[in-house]
Amino acid sequence: MKTTVIVLTTFFVIIVIGFVSWFVFFLEPEAAASTTEEKELLDLATSKDVIIVFNSGGWGNATLKEATDFTPILAGIQQTLAELGYSSVITPFVRTPGGLLGKISDEKDLMDSFRYSSEILASEIEFVIDNSPGKQVIIAGFSNGGDLTLKTMKRLANKPGIYAIVAGVPWWYQNFNSDSILHLTNNGQDTLVAGDYGAVALAVIESPFKWIWAKIHRRNLSLAQAIEFPGHDYPWVSREVGPPIVKFLDAKIKPEALKEPTSAQK
Repeated sequence: MKTTVIVLTTFFVIIVIGFVSWFVFFLEPEAAASTTEEKELLDLATSKDVIIVFNSGGWGNATLKEATDFTPILAGIQQTLAELGYSSVITPFVRTPGGLLGKISDEKDLMDSFRYSSEILASEIEFVIDNSPGKQVIIAGFSNGGDLTLKTMKRLANKPGIYAIVAGVPWWYQNFNSDSILHLTNNGQDTLVAGDYGAVALAVIESPFKWIWAKIHRRNLSLAQAIEFPGHDYPWVSREVGPPIVKFLDAKIKPEALKEPTSAQK
């Protein structure tokens, strides 16, 4: 009798979870958080020359402090801009609301090639460009966030003054190339970019053991962090990361673009 109750309860719980997941995945609209309110974003643009919008990897909800895999690149971009004579500000685009339902919703958006999130982000950036002439925007994205960046750039293809730097975009996403986009792949050595199935599968298989080992030794390591794809690390000091970004910024960010248009140009 007790076994029957446990089986029926487990079955009921599975049915409820499945129903909720189906409802959220298929019926609920995608829920994407924005960088900030458009007016606040415009205020940032007013006081700075360049706005850097950051799309993190994974679930896309990492703060600047948490995004340790990309923070050094963002710092390098800001330092380079400062050396070129431009002020800048970083604002993250958080595409996934908190909680399980937010992650399920993000999976729906991800499987739809970030159609919803890219529409929101493109709209916000377009608002800033249209209402703050002369300002320039850099969208920086890592891994999954890199694909969101590319989808956003595709929507903004005809807008001047918008550039993108993407690193480690997985092979299963459709690529998008433009003179305004810098692609970083660690010279093709990133297994997630190259589509090295064996290396990727091995990294996934090893991750639970790394996670357990970290717990035994009382190290703070999440299961997601335990998945280490070879070549999917982009330190600023690498010759495949810092120098190409510096060269790209030096070529693309122009003083004339930052000048306010005259009445004759408007």
